Amino acid sequence: MGTRLSWRLALKATSATRAMTTMGAVMPQRAWNSDAVLGSMGPMAGGVLRSGRVRLHGRTPNGQGFKAAPLQVWRVIDGDAELDGTSLGALGPLAEQSRLGDFWLPQRGLFFVGQARFTASAATAPVNG
Repeated sequence: MGTRLSWRLALKATSATRAMTTMGAVMPQRAWNSDAVLGSMGPMAGGVLRSGRVRLHGRTPNGQGFKAAPLQVWRVIDGDAELDGTSLGALGPLAEQSRLGDFWLPQRGLFFVGQARFTASAATAPVNG
C-alpha cells in the first residue's frame, strides 16, 4: 500500500502474555500440530488473555484447514491507524466479536508472532486419476 496506510502500535508484556509466551516456547512442534492440543489451548488462551473466543485450528471461509501457533504474545496498549491521512478510529473492542470461518479475531488488542499452516480445501485440492 506504499504510504497510504500509517499504523502505529504500542505493545506491553503482561503476566498473562508472558505465561502464553513461555508456554509457546516450551511446546514441542508435534503439540502445535495436534488438533487435540490446539482444541484445548484455544479456550484456555481466550480466558487467560480475556480476548473472547479463540480457535487455534479449524477451517477458513473458503474451506482451507488452518493451525495457528502463537509463539510470542503481547497486549496492545495504544495505537492509531490512518488511511490516506484519515483516522481509522479509536482502539477498542468491537461490540460483537468477529470471525473468519473458524478463526475468531481477538476481542481485545493482542499482537502475536508465530506460525500458521494451511491445507488445501476439498474444492481446490488436486484430483488424482
